[in-house]
Amino acid sequence: MTDYRAVMDLVLQGWSVRQICSTVRCSHTTVQKARHTMAAHQITTGEQLAGITDEEMATWFVDGRSGAQGDFVPIDFDAVAKARTGRNKVTLQVLWGRYTTQPVHPSQRYYSYERFRQLVAEHVDATGLTARITHAPGHTMQVDWAGTAMRLFDPTDARGAKVSIFVASLPYSGMLFACACPNQRQQAVASLSVV
Repeated sequence: MTDYRAVMDLVLQGWSVRQICSTVRCSHTTVQKARHTMAAHQITTGEQLAGITDEEMATWFVDGRSGAQGDFVPIDFDAVAKARTGRNKVTLQVLWGRYTTQPVHPSQRYYSYERFRQLVAEHVDATGLTARITHAPGHTMQVDWAGTAMRLFDPTDARGAKVSIFVASLPYSGMLFACACPNQRQQAVASLSVV
C-alpha cells in the first residue's frame, strides 16, 4: 500500500516526481494522483496535511482493486494422490484442469496452476506419500522392456521390422542403456555386445 501522506509531504517540500518515486517506491501515476487530490482539497501546507486523519485520507485514495476476498475452492488431495499413483498416472496439469472445472460458489476462486502444484507437493511431503531409496554405486542395475513394440524401418525396404526396446539403468548414477531387440527373449539380450 502506498504511503500517500509521505508522497504529499514530499510534494509540499518541492521534490521532483522522479525523486519522490525513487524515495517512496511508487509510480509517476501515484504522485500525480496525490497532486490532484491535494489541489482538490486545497492542501498547500504541512500543517494542513498533518491535520488530516488516516481514515479521511483512506477515503481519498480508494484504488478500486478487489482484495483477496473469498475462499479458494478446496483441493481433494486424496483424489489427486490416487490419480498420481498406480499404472496410469495423470499429470498435475490435467488434475489442475479438472480442479478448475468444478462448480464454484461466487465467493470462491481457484488456485493458480503454480500454487496448485505447491500445495500438492506440501501435502505429499507432510503425509509422507513418497519414500527416498538410496542406492550404492555399482551395486544394482535395473532392467526392463520399455513400452510397446515399435517398428524399425529400413530406407531401402518398405517393410518395417517389429522391435522391442531393452532398457538398463544404473540407479545411483542415472546412466541408461537402451537397445532395440527383435524379440523379448533372453537370447536376444544375451547377444547384445556393449562397447
